[in-house]
This record gives sequence, C-alpha cells and structure tokens, in this order.
Amino acid sequence: MAASNDEKAPSNADKRSRCTWVNWALALLTVPGAALVMLFSVGAVMGTAGCSDHGCRAGPGDFWFRVLFYGAAVVAALTIAISFYTATRKRGILVPLCGWALLAADAAVLAISFRP
Repeated sequence: MAASNDEKAPSNADKRSRCTWVNWALALLTVPGAALVMLFSVGAVMGTAGCSDHGCRAGPGDFWFRVLFYGAAVVAALTIAISFYTATRKRGILVPLCGWALLAADAAVLAISFRP
C-alpha cells in the first residue's frame, strides 16, 4: 500500500527553508538582545552613582566600557549583514549563534566588572 502525500517525510527543500527561517529569526533577534545588553550597561553605570563616598568597582574604564557598550550594536549589525550571505548555507546557523555568544560574553564581562 502506497503512503499518501501527507505521510511523506519532509524534503530537503522544506528542511532548508525551515533552517533559513530559524537562522533569520535568531539573527534579527540579536538587535533586541544588543539593546538589552546596552540597557544593562547603562544601568550598571548608573548603579555606581552612589559610590562617591565609599569604594565601589567603577567598571572596566572608559575605553573598554565603550568597546563593550557599542560592541553589542556592532555584533548585532554584523550578524545580520553576514546572515545575508550565510542564511541559506548548510552551517549558516553558526553566524547568529556566534552573535548570541558574543552578546552573552559582553553581558557577562559587564556584570563581573560592575559587581559591588
């Protein structure tokens, strides 16, 4: 007995299309992720405002703070730009995953450097 069309396994084109959608979703979600990292860094700086009379960790310094702050937006922009080329490739999902890993590392460095 032959299987009906509804019972067939998804074709390679269907799988590739689904992977492309997941790739683009992850790539585009780096923008709000970067915004959250930037908001977190501003909040961390504002948290040091009351530290004038006693010692607090003042963070990574001006240069590194700017690298971490603006780096989040650069990572999101580069992730989207590179995804135009890699979204339909076999291992194209690695680009947004690396972008998310860099955003997580950025947030972790900020959290550690501004710890009271």
